[in-house]
Amino acid sequence: MKEKFKPRLAVNFLSFVLLSVIIFAAGSTKAAADTKATTLQQTENTMFVNDHYTIPLSDKIKNATYIYTSNKTKIAKVNSKGVITGLDNGTASIKIRYKYDGEIHTVGTFKTTIKKTSLNDTYKSFDMLTGATLEPKQYLETPNPDAVYVISSSSVKVANGGSDGIIHATKAGRAAISIYEVYNDKTRPVGAIGVSVTGASFKKDAIKMAYGMSINNNDLLDDMDSGASYKWTSGNPSLVSTSNTKISSARSGSSTQTCDITVEETLPDKTQHVIGTLKVTVTNDTFVSSLDQEITIGFGEVITVGTKIIIHNRASGAQYKLIPADISVLLPEEVKNNPTKLEAIGYGTTDVIIEETKNGTTKTLEDTVNVTVSQAKILEELTRNGLQLSVNGSTYNSYPFEYRNLKATYSYTSANSSICSVGSNGKEDVLVAVGKKAGETKISVYETVTTITTNTAGATSTPVINNTRKKIGTFKVIVGNNANPSSSPSGSFIPSGSSSPSGSFIPSGSSSPSGSSSPSGSPAPSGAPVPSGAPAPSGAPVPSGGPAPTKKPVDPGNPNVDLDAYFDDPAANRLINSINFTHNGKTYTGYVSDSGLECIFGDEEYNPDGYIDYGTDFDKIVKDDFKINLKGGIDITDIESYGTEWTISIALHDEDDTVEDVTIILNEEELDTKSILSKITVKIPYAQKEITAATSDIYDDENHWFDNGNKEFKVYFTPKQYCKAEAHEFDDYIEEKDLPSDHKEPEKDEDGHDIKDEDGKIVYFINIPDGTLSDLPNGRVSCKIEPATGADRNTAVTSIPDMAESDDNQYWTFEVEFENGMTEEFSVELDVLLED
Repeated sequence: MKEKFKPRLAVNFLSFVLLSVIIFAAGSTKAAADTKATTLQQTENTMFVNDHYTIPLSDKIKNATYIYTSNKTKIAKVNSKGVITGLDNGTASIKIRYKYDGEIHTVGTFKTTIKKTSLNDTYKSFDMLTGATLEPKQYLETPNPDAVYVISSSSVKVANGGSDGIIHATKAGRAAISIYEVYNDKTRPVGAIGVSVTGASFKKDAIKMAYGMSINNNDLLDDMDSGASYKWTSGNPSLVSTSNTKISSARSGSSTQTCDITVEETLPDKTQHVIGTLKVTVTNDTFVSSLDQEITIGFGEVITVGTKIIIHNRASGAQYKLIPADISVLLPEEVKNNPTKLEAIGYGTTDVIIEETKNGTTKTLEDTVNVTVSQAKILEELTRNGLQLSVNGSTYNSYPFEYRNLKATYSYTSANSSICSVGSNGKEDVLVAVGKKAGETKISVYETVTTITTNTAGATSTPVINNTRKKIGTFKVIVGNNANPSSSPSGSFIPSGSSSPSGSFIPSGSSSPSGSSSPSGSPAPSGAPVPSGAPAPSGAPVPSGGPAPTKKPVDPGNPNVDLDAYFDDPAANRLINSINFTHNGKTYTGYVSDSGLECIFGDEEYNPDGYIDYGTDFDKIVKDDFKINLKGGIDITDIESYGTEWTISIALHDEDDTVEDVTIILNEEELDTKSILSKITVKIPYAQKEITAATSDIYDDENHWFDNGNKEFKVYFTPKQYCKAEAHEFDDYIEEKDLPSDHKEPEKDEDGHDIKDEDGKIVYFINIPDGTLSDLPNGRVSCKIEPATGADRNTAVTSIPDMAESDDNQYWTFEVEFENGMTEEFSVELDVLLED
């Protein structure tokens, strides 16, 4: 029995094994079928920077883990859910795999092309006419149709824009236009356009007029071209009519009405463009024209209703009172039965409101006037174009500045009086400038304010006169050879609005306007023509026959001055061997002119190393700071100080006991960072960067950080360095393989084992901490400042901090103080250097 049973038992066992194999094979076949079912619905897409796109898969396996890997993480990154984010222009491949039942399977590769909107090269620097517009589709390459482009302008008066991305040219000038792209709650800088705008423009976009009023067209437009023509078109000619010279409102009307006026400019080259539209409101209400609501005056000027402040449609029998918001700028003076007078007693800006009182009722006008009391300033035309004269030609006889201080007097110096001599007419202290020889020089303008104080020391009170002199500016003078001295040279500066000889070039030999020449019997300005009968200026050749000069003993080592040669050709180097100046322990060597009576410290051509340190307090300079080596036989009788300009009086001991004045000009150096700083050291945990005079911008080898008086610096750390310092805002730029171990966690299977890809490498979940630079504790990030040392250091610097300060560990600032009380703020910004 047992022997018969054994074969049956074997058969049953084999049947069981066969059944198990069939069941297992069926399960494996189902798993294989599931794996093959996961496919890409599409294999590529195109998207913009900051766009998001989820890779579409068909028949994803429920319990499988999908792995997405980008081959170019700087162009496109992808997360564990298959969402792609565009980062930069280019193409990236996303590899899709999944792990199921312990095995890694490949689904395929998805190609993504990222478009990055950029500036069209044609528009990186662009000329526009006033009234013109520029749309994003014109100045952008591949604009994102779903993004918003926002405009930021360095000068909104010149060109501006808004959230529509359209650039509007509004006034002649230059502006830097920055364009930003806003998309998916991300703001990205696209680039900057340098815009140069030309053409006329409206001074105001809207104005009011009274009935029966006219306004000259020239008063409505800025930057008019003398060679252009202008076409004025009214939207309602019966209300406001136009002509080539003015606009005029209707003679009468009972209500407030408005109309638009359009102006088209035709330039000399026949180019036509509409500069814009002016909204005109015609009313019977009392108002101050918008053209008169902003005024600038000089110190000491007085303004009243009717002078400077013009009120239209004044009520009959009404009184008007001017009330300044700041009486330290404008001081009111009440005068019975007269409008208020306001005197400019301080520099600054204040609003003036106007009260109207009639029949015991007082009301405040809607319009206010903004008044600025300004320091005297060199005329804009002179600052921009300089002054042009000709040898033996026209004479400049006018004020070269505006906003004159009525409590001050003005004087002038020429950097080279052999090219251009200067003086004033003595009556109105206007500038008299005469071209002497061809060349280029500069004229400086000085303002002197005299104050009287009382010295109460002792038994009696004594008045003390104090003179404060300061330089208000400098402008260039070009003297050319002109064979026709009776006409102004081409391109000469003539003050705008001058119709009389005063303030314009006066041809040599023509009659001068009143006050333009020296009074009879008084000496002429230095270098100016001497009127008939007037005494010769000091230093002119002396007629023979006078008493013999008093001679000083001859020093064999220093021969006496050659007076004959001096009087033939007066020049400082015929009197002075050398001149030095020492202040704050630094000695400067001056240039002794061989063509004029001046010694100059700091001149680009003759004395480039003689500039006085930036920030020097010139009021602290004393005459003992100068060391002057004279020729033999002459003496210094006096030295007078005017801050940046000094005068040496030299006795020549000739037969007329002539005393010559030689001007010493102290020119201040421009801000030179190399003379102030030697090193800036920025530290973050485990890394530091230094900026010195030899440090270049990583994007521009020719741009050294300490050059050209730069005050804004940048240091660059890599994303890895920031990450190591526990500042993680740039971790997205780090390759997965380079991330620290605590930033990534191995993916696990159901049994807790690491999941590996088909190459046997561990697959990680990325876990980036939240910490940023601003989260680092105090002291972990620092910015150390080291001052310049050595002979070239700026000795006027009185204070430099050891460390800069910051609120966010990214933008650091520090202030440098100077001897004259001025401060300059410097900044250091931490930026990221993306690794290739």
